Amino acid sequence: MPDREPILGDAEPESPATRVKVSGRALKIDEFLRTRRFPIDYRGAFRDAAGHELEPVAALTYLHLEKAKGRVVIPCSVDCGKPCRFAMDGCIGFDYTGGGCPGYEPPGE
Repeated sequence: MPDREPILGDAEPESPATRVKVSGRALKIDEFLRTRRFPIDYRGAFRDAAGHELEPVAALTYLHLEKAKGRVVIPCSVDCGKPCRFAMDGCIGFDYTGGGCPGYEPPGE
């Protein structure tokens, strides 16, 4: 083996460096409202529970309703929420107050 600095792939299988933690992305509501142009940037940005694209006005309304609930961030994945569907893997659920998805270790990792 040539002399070189170890990289992540060189870690022992039981090493914490090789553990995988899955977490979802979150959208900061105020940042989106401040930096995105209405209606151009709202087209195709949001979908309802059935997967249908929200019209820009509906997307803007959705963001303001989420803010009215006291939410700072919202999940960008249908998999994230509170309760989380990955609770059995250790996820404690999405933190809407700013923490977002705490993540979980997938089974078998």
